[in-house]
Amino acid sequence: VIVGDVRDQSDDRLAPRLLPQLAGELARNVTQLDGVAVFASEGALGRDSRREIARRRLPVLRLEAELRTLTRARQDADVSLRVEVTVMLLSREGALRSLMSGAATGAEPHRGPDRGQELRLAGQALAAAVQSAMSRVPSALRSAAEAG
Repeated sequence: VIVGDVRDQSDDRLAPRLLPQLAGELARNVTQLDGVAVFASEGALGRDSRREIARRRLPVLRLEAELRTLTRARQDADVSLRVEVTVMLLSREGALRSLMSGAATGAEPHRGPDRGQELRLAGQALAAAVQSAMSRVPSALRSAAEAG
């Protein structure tokens, strides 16, 4: 599996600060999968890897992720931030093989005009949302491998 691009679809002001974390969470979660060789890019596929992939007739797949939405809410004295992500499993040629979504919310008591609070809550929710979406990746990988 090649770890591909991450994109922002939310157009939220926090998104540029969250995209590096989204890339890191995607890579961290995929490296924890059993039986999956992970490559940081197409160029990272060395000659030996290519030969073994061809010999075993394994598909080369790519995982990409999108930050879909960030939603803020205040209720009484609490502030919350909900993050929704989409993880896409693509063929080497870019054909969509599977689409997995995840969402999570971070909440805590409001601490006044603290921008760091929003970023911290968004980061916590982002990590959980990626983990949620990635929970469906193993079955998507099996299906894609069986389909060839």
